[in-house]
Amino acid sequence: MNWKKWIATAMLPVVIIWLSGFSQESINYAQEQKTEGEILELALEKLESAESMRSSLVMDMDIEVFRLRTGLEASMDMVSFRSPMKIKSEINLNMGLLGKTQMEAYATEQDGTYKLFLKEAGGWKAGEASLSEVLKYDGMKLVKVCLEQIEDIELTGTKMLNGRKVYQFSGVGKSTGLKKILLDTGSLQILSTLFQDSILKSLGGFLAREEEVEKMIQLAEGMELTLLIDAQTGYPLQCTMDITEMMRDAYDLLTPKVAKGSGKSEKDIWSQIKVTKTDIVIKCSQFNAAEDFTIPRAARRALSTVSYKENR
Repeated sequence: MNWKKWIATAMLPVVIIWLSGFSQESINYAQEQKTEGEILELALEKLESAESMRSSLVMDMDIEVFRLRTGLEASMDMVSFRSPMKIKSEINLNMGLLGKTQMEAYATEQDGTYKLFLKEAGGWKAGEASLSEVLKYDGMKLVKVCLEQIEDIELTGTKMLNGRKVYQFSGVGKSTGLKKILLDTGSLQILSTLFQDSILKSLGGFLAREEEVEKMIQLAEGMELTLLIDAQTGYPLQCTMDITEMMRDAYDLLTPKVAKGSGKSEKDIWSQIKVTKTDIVIKCSQFNAAEDFTIPRAARRALSTVSYKENR
């Protein structure tokens, strides 16, 4: 046999195996010509039909403390399974030399009953929970709300992300949409609890008060959001928003309250803190392929120690 034909014949099974890594669904999606509206609609449909996924929310802040610049990162790393519902969330605040704070959350559903397991500074607490409380830790819900609340959206081009071609959209989050993204999902409230044991304790307390934050959001002008969608599979991959102005407004609103109701040391620290940047980045991956997990034994032993039937 001609050696070139022999090589071609030998390589055929390898090529077939390699091609099998791409589902027919992905190939069909990539070949179709779609309008902007169809791309967005399909991204939402893909998200809603996914049986599992991994997602993350990162709030990246730059602050100045006594004129020293430092970075601050508050994050939620979430794994979600749809049916039956099962959620894992690792929540972290990293302020570098200024310290770290960590939380863990798990949630399960069985026959319409939800259980929430939380590990905070005092250890594990667990009990029955309402659906709204459980969904605070669900990345699927968070991404869905973001997709639904972007207005004035338009396709601005394509780019490469981790070796994959993606559609890039830009849009605006207006006051009603921002409230649903930041407050109704409960994500901002969860992140605010991370500040309670840090030098930003007053800011954390403020962000936990929904009425105050809602007033601030209503005063905010539309904030630009950027959305990335996988050009081959149609899945949403990333949503980015800049909330620097909103956080500065929150800080300005808090300053006189801190000065009035705090001791000298807290007032001195607060007066030397400036928020210079705040970005929120939401990422998605591992659609229908998220790694399974089990609830830690220590968490299960704490079951029934608290009720999450009502929002905390």
